[in-house]
Amino acid sequence: MSFNKKVFTAWLLIVLVIGLYSCAPSPLKGLEKQTPSIDVLQSIIHFDNNGQANYRCHVEAFDQLISGMMIFKKTELNTRVLMMTDFGLKVLDISFTANGQYKINYIMKHFDYQFVRESFALNILMLLDQQISINTYFYQKFDSSLFYHQKMLFFQKDGITQKVKRYRGKKKLIAIVKMQKSANIDIQQFQPPISMTLSPIIHVKK
Repeated sequence: MSFNKKVFTAWLLIVLVIGLYSCAPSPLKGLEKQTPSIDVLQSIIHFDNNGQANYRCHVEAFDQLISGMMIFKKTELNTRVLMMTDFGLKVLDISFTANGQYKINYIMKHFDYQFVRESFALNILMLLDQQISINTYFYQKFDSSLFYHQKMLFFQKDGITQKVKRYRGKKKLIAIVKMQKSANIDIQQFQPPISMTLSPIIHVKK
């Protein structure tokens, strides 16, 4: 092999290595990729013994401000999410399967556009259980565990999801979900801008 070919080969290898690292979301750079030893990523939503969770919900999107209740109901087949205004008007109704597929049963006319439906569905999907697939990878960073799954990055501590980031491709950050110390959940999508806040409704037993 001539000197020029050796130089070209070395340069090509460097470019490939840099390219592989640049394809990963920035929080994963320098971390070792491993196969996860769990089957399911637990949701950031806390369900009761009946598989239900109720939240007060505040949404700001597309010049619309809506407040009401968001109800999560889990069954063996799917998780159904229903949002209603304080006046009882249905805003959206979406069903999610264990593998991340979703079906929009209903969405309010003001939001009935393809990119809006997809945004709401994917943002809510970030809150739910995720079935581990062959394309799910696990990374360890100090006392935290990071899981990269279906273009979403899950940050866990002691097995509990604290934050989720959703990407377009592997680099462009689209949305973030954060669990606050108050147990509120904040969802922020950047493009198009959508903001959601969920506050758990706790029923006191008499």
